[in-house]
Amino acid sequence: MAVSQVAQLPSVSDRRVWRTLDHYVDQAHAQEDFSTVTSAGPDETASRRGRNAQRALYACEGRKARVVAQFADVLEAHGACAGNSCAVCVGMSASYQAGVCEHLPWAAITFDEFHVIQLVNRAIDAVRRQEVKRAPERRRTRYIWLKDKHAWRIQKTLRELFHSAQSAAQAELLLDRWYSWARRLPPGADQGGGQDA
Repeated sequence: MAVSQVAQLPSVSDRRVWRTLDHYVDQAHAQEDFSTVTSAGPDETASRRGRNAQRALYACEGRKARVVAQFADVLEAHGACAGNSCAVCVGMSASYQAGVCEHLPWAAITFDEFHVIQLVNRAIDAVRRQEVKRAPERRRTRYIWLKDKHAWRIQKTLRELFHSAQSAAQAELLLDRWYSWARRLPPGADQGGGQDA
């Protein structure tokens, strides 16, 4: 429910509702204990896309390296040692990566599934563009390529890899296999395979 709608219920101003919210949110945030936090996943757009975070620790605007610095400070202020953060899952923003390297240097960086699949979609589109240059009659086929069985199988297999790997070593092995398999197949091929191929 919007703040303006809440304000109409007791017949108070939006401003008063916001002040009340700010007071109680600040009070609750001051009591937070982050001493058990070992991994984090900064995502500037998760809430807009409807993704549910397991636990929101910190919210701010921007996606610069300084946001990671602020987050590291908040961790420390709430009982967590930033050194405990052993894993950080981020998008592929260079500024996030730089911020993690500078302010959480001991944390292993993992790229989130959404951004990795986005890269695969871009690669499929790049192959499509090359095919259009070679054969102009294939112009205006982007949607067909993205829904192609082969392209779909590449994406599906990569998504499965994200959920099946039990360790970093296993993920690396599976990713190497997936990459070799995906590169061998010609555009539009409808061949079986995947991690096991």
